[in-house]
Amino acid sequence: TRANGQYAFGLYMRYGDVYRPFNLPVLTLTPDGVSHVSCFFDLRLFEKFGLPGSLPVTSDRLAAGAA
Repeated sequence: TRANGQYAFGLYMRYGDVYRPFNLPVLTLTPDGVSHVSCFFDLRLFEKFGLPGSLPVTSDRLAAGAA
């Protein structure tokens, strides 16, 4: 997703068998790469940006985490 024209994404933390929103990083990009990351901890932003309120733990995610 994007916030004020900058790239942003939802970061989720695992709680048992579900991933729950943790923060919303917003990246400032330059020609050389990422120059700054601002993290917003207002979890209401996930809904405002159309991000899910939780994600289930699946076998695919479990396998990726074990690698």
